[in-house]
Amino acid sequence: MNVFFHNYCIQGYESWLKCENKDQFDWANQSRIVDYITATNKSLKHSWPWVDVDVVYVPVCHADRSHWLLLLVNIRERSITIYDSMSENKYHRKMVTAHVQKLAEFIPLALCFLHAFDRLGIEDTSSAKFKVGTAANMPQQGNGYVHSYMFNITNNTKI
Repeated sequence: MNVFFHNYCIQGYESWLKCENKDQFDWANQSRIVDYITATNKSLKHSWPWVDVDVVYVPVCHADRSHWLLLLVNIRERSITIYDSMSENKYHRKMVTAHVQKLAEFIPLALCFLHAFDRLGIEDTSSAKFKVGTAANMPQQGNGYVHSYMFNITNNTKI
């Protein structure tokens, strides 16, 4: 997944908010989001439709374009986990969480529109918002310098 998916979702979410009748939201104008989730556009370098996986990793360059974080979207658990090396900063964490809440509301709508929950055999096929949390025990940066870590995401350990 590349960073553009995140940007398309935020734009889609803002369009959805402006839509007076949410049941008649024009998903045809969200073709890039649909392309990413269904993997039907072969020019996109990821090749796995979301109905073939349980987890999707979404890189995010934060709004001020000075900080990267990683989102782990767990489709089966209906959750998004934020991996962020600045999450101990309360102001930053609050800002990032509020931003990710938009995705937590919009991604299930897209998955419902595409009948992805049904195709995955997930019982809860509602468009209810995903839970959002921050990964525990992330190494933290205390200054403005870039830190790079490799993690084993499955058990949250530094490699």
